[in-house]
Amino acid sequence: MEPYDPIAGRVPRKVAIDRRKKEYASFSIDQLLAEKGTLSFYLGIDFAEKRKESWLPLHYFDDSTFDDYSN
Repeated sequence: MEPYDPIAGRVPRKVAIDRRKKEYASFSIDQLLAEKGTLSFYLGIDFAEKRKESWLPLHYFDDSTFDDYSN
């Protein structure tokens, strides 16, 4: 990452961040996971398959044990 203080001869921080955002936006998550292949192999998940229901139920994430604030 670029430093906050500009250095002569280097691109400004905002330009470098914008270039990285554009680069990362060009990636396809489905394609990257298919190329890697290890996660889907171990979990038996097909990420290319589009479905409405989740393979992880909500109750795994719905835990208020460590919440600092009440509703």
